Amino acid sequence: MRKYQHTLHICGMMVIIFGLWSVAKTVLCLVFSDQVREVLFGEYPDLIQRVILYIIMAVFVGIDFLIRLYVGMSAMAEAGGRKKRFFYIIVAFIIFVLSVISFCTVVYSSIYDESYYLSKLDVVISGVVELTCAYNLFELLYNSIRLRRLRKKMEE
Repeated sequence: MRKYQHTLHICGMMVIIFGLWSVAKTVLCLVFSDQVREVLFGEYPDLIQRVILYIIMAVFVGIDFLIRLYVGMSAMAEAGGRKKRFFYIIVAFIIFVLSVISFCTVVYSSIYDESYYLSKLDVVISGVVELTCAYNLFELLYNSIRLRRLRKKMEE
């Protein structure tokens, strides 16, 4: 049981760290990547359009981080022995599915889309990060369900 608790706690921390990575990656891409800015804004972006797009992106990245923070904190709380609702497991599963879809999209786009803006090294790095995130979420799901079953058995 301690093994599942420890792994669940670490997985919860990693979900939060991946959320921070997502925020950092988005900010760095917008600041340093001319290709990303060109894809988003075109050749001659209007200042109002740029500000609106930055606000929309900040809202979505913020929501993504808050969702990951919720899942991570809930997993760590459950690992610590506090009862948590099943909802965070459902949210973690949705993030897991989206992470797998994101990985598949990056790989597919890099192979078949000639206008894809990431280099091969960027695709490999992005793919490894997405796979690591998906594996971490899988571990979180497995350990949280396993821990719940063990606790239920102990109560009987």
